[in-house]
Amino acid sequence: MPAESRRQPGLAAPQLSAYSSFCSPPTRTGYSTPSEYVRELIRGDRKRRAKERLDALLLEGLDSGEALPATAAFWDEVTREAVAKLRQKTRE
Repeated sequence: MPAESRRQPGLAAPQLSAYSSFCSPPTRTGYSTPSEYVRELIRGDRKRRAKERLDALLLEGLDSGEALPATAAFWDEVTREAVAKLRQKTRE
């Protein structure tokens, strides 16, 4: 197999140069390596998407109909149902 076909995808030299210069020196940007910077971007994006998903679910819940009183008995039942579903799922 030719060496070219075994290469991993990545940044081209001009992109890598610009990317590295953005991330250096660490004292100016707070990142010691370019990969540290990219990991931080990925974590931030995941947090943002999780928050958007939670917000959408909360709005869906608010629009779902009549509210139920959230008593201790209600939460006990929700917990029992969740545990039962989790046990069933882990058996599958």
